Amino acid sequence: MSKTSVRRTVGTTKPVPSHLSWFMADQLASMAERVEDVHFCEVSVPEGLSVLLQRMIGEMEVRIKKEDLILFPTIRRGGILGIKQPITVMRANHAGHLRQLLAVRFEGRRAWSCRPIGQSRGKPDL
Repeated sequence: MSKTSVRRTVGTTKPVPSHLSWFMADQLASMAERVEDVHFCEVSVPEGLSVLLQRMIGEMEVRIKKEDLILFPTIRRGGILGIKQPITVMRANHAGHLRQLLAVRFEGRRAWSCRPIGQSRGKPDL
């Protein structure tokens, strides 16, 4: 397949409505808020998780839009030169979100442990 046909294919595909929709980001923040409200007296409740998730969702939506408008079109055009810096920034942003999530310490009680259907216990897939 030539670059022209790839571009044409890429340009005609229907965009995904939201990159965040697959893990239901808004619902996750809402669930965390409910757990914090119900279990506010418990020492092990993940305090501040809902605020962190809401902030991260906003940051991620901005970054995803930047990636959609700048990074991915550059890659599609074959713009290898100058692509290293945006990718480095993107990786740093992702690492920052991981550090933020790891900073939230809580015991994985059933009420607030979240994992995709069919996934065994382990690290949450956020």
